[in-house]
Amino acid sequence: GRMVFNLGKKHSFLYGTPYGTLALGINTNSIDVRLDERGGSVELAYDLDFENALLSRNRISITIKEKTEKENI
Repeated sequence: GRMVFNLGKKHSFLYGTPYGTLALGINTNSIDVRLDERGGSVELAYDLDFENALLSRNRISITIKEKTEKENI
């Protein structure tokens, strides 16, 4: 399934396991995107639910940085 983060709108998706498929829901609590041409950060906070019962509260923090010439070697 595909996880979509959208403030103020619940997203439901299917998650396949070896034992069957689960219908899960994502409620996005916050999205903070700070990007420019050199990189930046993306931070998400969201709740994951199964049949409207809370499974977990989650945070994702991603740092993006420009690749330097030294990293090309």
